[in-house]
Parts: sequence; C-alpha cells; structure tokens
Amino acid sequence: PMFYIQREELDHGIPALRLGPDAIPLCTVQRVTLANKWDYGQLFSLPLTGAQQPLSSFHTAVNVHTVQLSYWDPATPGVLGALARKLDHTGAFAFFPRLHTLCVTEDHYQNHNSIVDTSMIEVLQARADGGAPIEHLRVVKTLASREIWDLIKDLVVIEYVLAL
Repeated sequence: PMFYIQREELDHGIPALRLGPDAIPLCTVQRVTLANKWDYGQLFSLPLTGAQQPLSSFHTAVNVHTVQLSYWDPATPGVLGALARKLDHTGAFAFFPRLHTLCVTEDHYQNHNSIVDTSMIEVLQARADGGAPIEHLRVVKTLASREIWDLIKDLVVIEYVLAL
C-alpha cells in the first residue's frame, strides 16, 4: 500500500510514503491520497494500539486536513466508517481530527452500491455532531449526477472539479 503526501514545504510534486512511522514523521502529513487496488477499509478497521498494529502510530497524524479517495473503490465504505470512528477513552476521532476536506475521485470500478452513499452521510453527520465537521467536499464532475450530493448538500459545501 502507498500513501501519497503533500506538505507545505514541498514544491515539487507529491512524494510517495511507505506506510510506517519511520518513513516520515506522520505529524507533518497534511494530505492523504488512498490509491486503489488495496483494501484500505480492512486496514482502517484494525486495532489502533499496540506496537505491531499498522495504525498504532497514526494518532500522531493530527495535521491531516484532506483525504482523497475513490467513489467506486470497494474499500471506500470502510474508510469512511473509519473516519467516523472515535477513541473509546477520549471520545476524539480516531483518525485525522483536523480533517475538513474530502476529495472524491472516479476510477475504473463500476460496482456501486448504496453502502458508499450511506457511509458518506454517516461520516459527515458523525463528524459534525462530534465537533470536527468535514466542511468541504471536492467531487470530480463526472460524478456530479449521483443522487448522494443532493442528499448531503446541507451538511457540506460541495465543489465540482474537472480533476483532482
């Protein structure tokens, strides 16, 4: 799996980041792009603590403000569910407490079901109710005709873009 990151001090594109705390200080990550062809939903459902857990260090990625994912990717409902997850002991969001923008792309998958739409509504509502709302949704124009955007237009500012 690859995470693509963008930091303010980088001027020359987006470098690849191997998953792991030793690859780059996760506290510097501001944008995460979830590439296709890997089950991120499964990854984000793993336990959050313990030295051997892949996400045990993600609690330090507190500066992530943007997550990009694919609407059609079968892993997307799992990722959206994870973004709504709270830590039991603090009530804070488990992933990316400063998240304010979701970017939604389109790719080769065409096996949509309503779980993506339901998960989108749930994460937007959970984050708003929890005091850490997702304020912006950037959606590629090829997805503009999906009914979900009308359903959530009161929860988030939606911007349709040519490409992400």
